[in-house]
Amino acid sequence: MSVLIRRVIHVAILTLAVAPPAALAQSVSASVAGTVVDQTRQVIPGANVTLISELTSDMRATTTNEAGVFVFSAVRPGTYTVRVELTGFTTFERKNTVVPANEQLSVGAIQLNVGSLSETVTLVASGTPVQTLSSERSALITSNQIQNIADRGRDVVSLLRVLPGVAYQTPTDSPGGNFGTTTPNINGNRATWNTMTVDGVVGNDLGSPQLDQLRRDRRSPGGAQ
Repeated sequence: MSVLIRRVIHVAILTLAVAPPAALAQSVSASVAGTVVDQTRQVIPGANVTLISELTSDMRATTTNEAGVFVFSAVRPGTYTVRVELTGFTTFERKNTVVPANEQLSVGAIQLNVGSLSETVTLVASGTPVQTLSSERSALITSNQIQNIADRGRDVVSLLRVLPGVAYQTPTDSPGGNFGTTTPNINGNRATWNTMTVDGVVGNDLGSPQLDQLRRDRRSPGGAQ
């Protein structure tokens, strides 16, 4: 086997080894969950729940478990209709349900009323639902916000300050503030615990003194975890 062929095979093996993490970085992790109850607030197991994309009309179906709970995992970001059906009850539809990326969205308790399947109760979702499934949060900065928010030094990371739970120890646009890109404290965590990614690729400066100190803290007895 020539040296050239061996090098080509070696490059192909490296390519296959690198491919799985790239695919995982683009995976969809949003989910939609809720509970189905009757007029007396008792849970209803076995109800048929359908998640319908309002853009593509794609449908996914599931049924509620013994606790009346349903969960759709790996949901693509978009706007959906949640339909709930069960013999002996009116059909329920919740339209205009917006599912952001990487969000564990709870639509809350869906009440079915006694009646015929030919009857439909339609609810048009509005406002921002409260995240109750976990303590993690995701948020989106719109293009309109980017166009209208003044940003000294054109530091795109500083736009995070418009999101809930984000704070800077020294605001970047205050007198004496830093002009470079700095990371904020998010949900009370250390600024050095943030991970910045671009298209799924980590962009953190692994050689920064703060990160090196954090590693030493974690290795030391009684250090931060």
